[in-house]
Formats: sequence, structure tokens, C-alpha cells
Amino acid sequence: ELFVQFFEKELIPKIEAQYRTDPAQRTLAGHAYGGVFALETALTHPALFANYIVIAPKVEFASMAPVKLAEETIRGDFDPPVRMIAVIGADDNPTHMGGYQRLVEVMKSRKYAKFEFKSEILPSQDHRTIVVPGTQSALTALFKK
Repeated sequence: ELFVQFFEKELIPKIEAQYRTDPAQRTLAGHAYGGVFALETALTHPALFANYIVIAPKVEFASMAPVKLAEETIRGDFDPPVRMIAVIGADDNPTHMGGYQRLVEVMKSRKYAKFEFKSEILPSQDHRTIVVPGTQSALTALFKK
């Protein structure tokens, strides 16, 4: 929660004061535990960013706590006007892949009017190699014209 507050109260205002930005395109991306941070931020503070890129999130830790948070959150009226893209490598380890697939199942378990969720499994990538191609694929999907 403190890290989210740092983004909201310090980092984002500083960046927007110094650079020309478009808050409607603000994007948070994370890999592994950073992917969990992006996922949890999307679920708990969705208005902070317009887009969330969740790359190979380590959702299997703490008895699948991030997946349980997703289940609890989407049961309510969760439907923010944001986009989330989740990406993993096809060659990631089976435990990690199982957690990812469960997350995707949960996120796709209901229909949304405004929230957009997309998942992708990239061939020939594992947990170490997915960062660059996963980021590129997600950014292309979000910002292609």
C-alpha cells in the first residue's frame, strides 16, 4: 500500500509536472513479483493507471493470494475503464504456469462493460526470457493504431 501511495502522491505528480504526459495512456508494467504488484494495483487502485501489463506474475506464492484477491474483487462491481494484458512464456515452469492459467480463468470468469482483459502465452519463452518480448507484445496490443 505504501508503494502505491508513493506512485500516487509523489512519483506520478513529479513526472507529470516535469514532462508532457497523457494520463489517459498511463501504464504500469511488471514482471514476476512486479507483475503481482501491477495486478494488485489494477484490482485495488484501478484508476491510478489506464493500462496494466502483467508479465509472468508469481501468483502461486502465499497460497495463491493474488488469485484469491482477484476472485474477491471481481465478485463485486469491479468494472473500471482500464485495460490489462497478462503475458507468460509457454516454457515457464509448470507450477508458475498453473498459477497463471488460474488467474486468467478467474479474470475471464465474468463479463465486463468497461474493463478489458487479454492474456497471451508466447512460444519459446520462459520466465527469464519473457520480459522483452512480453513487454513488446503487450505495448503493441495496447498502442497499435
